[in-house]
Amino acid sequence: MEQGKRLLVFHLIDSFTAGIPLGKLAVKLEGVLQQPLQKQNGMFVFQHLTGGSFWAQVKCEHYFDVQIEASLESLDPLYPVVIVPLTPKPSYPFPEETTLIRASLRDERGETRPDVSVRAIAFSESCMKAKLSAELAAGETEIALARLNGRVRVGERYALGQESCSIAAVVEGSRTCKLTRPLTETHPRGTSLLPCVETKSDSRGEIAIAFGNCKSQRFDVLLTIADGEREFRKEVSVEEGKLFNLRAVKLDDFSS
Repeated sequence: MEQGKRLLVFHLIDSFTAGIPLGKLAVKLEGVLQQPLQKQNGMFVFQHLTGGSFWAQVKCEHYFDVQIEASLESLDPLYPVVIVPLTPKPSYPFPEETTLIRASLRDERGETRPDVSVRAIAFSESCMKAKLSAELAAGETEIALARLNGRVRVGERYALGQESCSIAAVVEGSRTCKLTRPLTETHPRGTSLLPCVETKSDSRGEIAIAFGNCKSQRFDVLLTIADGEREFRKEVSVEEGKLFNLRAVKLDDFSS
């Protein structure tokens, strides 16, 4: 590669399976004409870039589109990879045995509410993936874990208190994970790492919340729905491998 030129790699990961995404995928850099080299493992490689920041547009068949900023200066020149977890759309081909919550969001007039943000946390003790082994300050990009319950996988999302984080790498031979972005809050030692799904309603107001790495026969989920300046909450109890369908619900039916 020419001197002064850099690689930039976007690694798209299915946040439900922590595996290779399904269907058609495309990544485009704003202001850059070149087409990336697409790998079978979900990586898109841009070559011969000069230093700086770039906005990437990620278009997907089975996942919500993503817009993400990447700075070459903040990446390791030997491994300039940006992890991009993809959130399944309600139309995603979920396996029949998926632990899944579905709903159709409506306003007080019964009309569909598209593009409403939804956060779901499996908060039962049986779902706890791990606890922090040391206090974390805002700005940290690595977490050290204790009392690990099963595997933590790249691309998965978890809740730390009121904050969500996505796993960018799992350090081999340790219980340390790197995050896709710095933490914004301080978290004391012993804070639980809980399975978390962040999604939104589609153009028809439909939502689908799938837990792919939460092994518990029955557990409780806290749904937080943000509609503009309003926020609604609802707790539901789900069974592993089963569909819990709230059907058509008005946001005012949730507690605010």
